[in-house]
Amino acid sequence: MTTPSRRAVHAVAIRSAPSAWTVVVTVDDGRVVGTLVSHGSVGVAPLTIETRDIAAEWLGVAVDDLDLRLVVELPEEARDLWARASRPETTAEEARALRRRAVRLAHDRGHAPDAIAEALYLPRARVARLLRADSAALAAAVAESAERALSAAPAVPAPGPAAAGPAAPAAASAAPAAPAEPARAAPRPRGREA
Repeated sequence: MTTPSRRAVHAVAIRSAPSAWTVVVTVDDGRVVGTLVSHGSVGVAPLTIETRDIAAEWLGVAVDDLDLRLVVELPEEARDLWARASRPETTAEEARALRRRAVRLAHDRGHAPDAIAEALYLPRARVARLLRADSAALAAAVAESAERALSAAPAVPAPGPAAAGPAAPAAASAAPAAPAEPARAAPRPRGREA
């Protein structure tokens, strides 16, 4: 809770690139104090500290006099998937798949699990489970797709005697013969026998 001597500051963090956050800082009346860009794969905790320090500098107050609330924005597609999962007409199985896809999409767009957890008001462990479940579901789907492709593909004859054609000798189907020894010249007579 903000006391009279403290300033309430709101910040919205948007992943503007895979390795950059853009943070818009506002005060209670909605006035934008400033916008900062933080580069690197920064998690939520360091981003919050950096934002608080810079906002205090902008407002000319001590860091301890700020009440900062940082909100992490997910990509619009991820937010839409998450919202669709909560609709009454969505089955439980569809909802699980939509949630996994939403978390995976945010993660693929550069959001760390702690940022996703912050944005969705979930524990980090839940986000980690959703990412693992999505990876397992993806692996199963790839395996199933590969099986379907292999079963639908025309049979390719195995190399061997059957591939030699109808003119192949009947003995070709027997075990392979031992390699022939190289031909030797006849021994030369020794001494007077010649």
